[in-house]
Amino acid sequence: GDLMFVVEAGAITGGIVWTVEHASDGSGTGAAAITPNDGAFGAVSANTVQKRCVKADAVAGWVRCVGTITTGPVLVAASVSYHAKYI
Repeated sequence: GDLMFVVEAGAITGGIVWTVEHASDGSGTGAAAITPNDGAFGAVSANTVQKRCVKADAVAGWVRCVGTITTGPVLVAASVSYHAKYI
Protein backbone atom coordinates (compact mmCIF):
# COMPACT_ATOMS: atom_id res chain seq x y z
CA GLY A 1 0.00 0.00 0.00
CA ASP A 2 0.86 3.68 -0.07
CA LEU A 3 1.04 6.50 2.45
CA MET A 4 -0.22 9.77 1.00
CA PHE A 5 1.03 13.03 2.47
CA VAL A 6 -1.06 16.14 1.78
CA VAL A 7 0.30 19.58 2.68
CA GLU A 8 -1.71 22.76 2.42
CA ALA A 9 -0.48 26.33 2.54
CA GLY A 10 -2.74 29.29 3.20
CA ALA A 11 -1.44 32.77 3.85
CA ILE A 12 2.34 33.00 3.41
CA THR A 13 4.47 35.98 4.29
CA GLY A 14 7.73 34.08 3.86
CA GLY A 15 8.38 30.51 2.81
CA ILE A 16 8.27 26.88 3.92
CA VAL A 17 10.12 23.76 2.77
CA TRP A 18 8.37 20.40 3.25
CA THR A 19 10.10 17.04 3.81
CA VAL A 20 8.89 13.56 4.76
CA GLU A 21 10.78 11.66 7.47
CA HIS A 22 10.52 8.18 8.95
CA ALA A 23 11.82 6.70 12.22
CA SER A 24 11.84 3.41 14.11
CA ASP A 25 9.73 4.72 17.03
CA GLY A 26 7.44 7.56 18.09
CA SER A 27 10.35 9.43 19.72
CA GLY A 28 12.07 9.85 16.36
CA THR A 29 14.90 7.37 16.90
CA GLY A 30 16.95 7.12 13.72
CA ALA A 31 14.83 9.75 11.95
CA ALA A 32 15.80 10.20 8.31
CA ALA A 33 14.35 11.88 5.27
CA ILE A 34 12.62 9.67 2.73
CA THR A 35 12.06 10.69 -0.89
CA PRO A 36 8.44 10.31 -2.02
CA ASN A 37 7.69 8.20 -5.12
CA ASP A 38 6.74 11.32 -7.06
CA GLY A 39 9.74 13.41 -5.95
CA ALA A 40 10.29 16.05 -3.33
CA PHE A 41 7.72 18.74 -2.58
CA GLY A 42 7.91 21.72 -4.89
CA ALA A 43 8.14 25.40 -4.09
CA VAL A 44 5.26 26.50 -1.90
CA SER A 45 3.08 29.45 -2.78
CA ALA A 46 0.03 30.84 -1.00
CA ASN A 47 -3.26 28.92 -1.10
CA THR A 48 -1.89 25.70 -2.58
CA VAL A 49 -2.22 21.97 -1.89
CA GLN A 50 0.46 19.37 -2.72
CA LYS A 51 0.43 15.60 -2.26
CA ARG A 52 3.17 13.02 -2.35
CA CYS A 53 3.08 9.23 -1.91
CA VAL A 54 5.51 6.81 -0.25
CA LYS A 55 5.34 3.01 -0.37
CA ALA A 56 4.22 1.90 3.10
CA ASP A 57 6.78 -0.92 3.23
CA ALA A 58 9.61 1.59 2.60
CA VAL A 59 9.21 3.29 6.00
CA ALA A 60 10.67 2.23 9.34
CA GLY A 61 7.28 2.30 11.10
CA TRP A 62 6.73 5.95 12.06
CA VAL A 63 6.39 8.92 9.72
CA ARG A 64 6.15 12.67 9.97
CA CYS A 65 5.87 15.59 7.64
CA VAL A 66 8.29 18.37 8.55
CA GLY A 67 7.74 21.94 7.45
CA THR A 68 10.81 24.15 7.85
CA ILE A 69 9.74 27.79 7.84
CA THR A 70 12.44 29.87 6.17
CA THR A 71 10.69 33.15 6.97
CA GLY A 72 7.24 33.62 8.40
CA PRO A 73 4.57 33.62 9.31
CA VAL A 74 3.02 30.76 7.33
CA LEU A 75 -0.46 29.25 7.79
CA VAL A 76 -0.18 25.51 6.99
CA ALA A 77 -1.69 22.05 7.54
CA ALA A 78 -0.39 18.53 6.87
CA SER A 79 -2.08 15.13 6.91
CA VAL A 80 -1.24 11.53 6.05
CA SER A 81 -3.56 8.73 4.92
CA TYR A 82 -3.07 5.10 3.96
CA HIS A 83 -4.35 3.29 0.87
CA ALA A 84 -4.20 -0.49 1.02
CA LYS A 85 -2.66 -2.35 -1.92
CA TYR A 86 -5.38 -5.01 -1.77
CA ILE A 87 -8.92 -4.61 -0.51
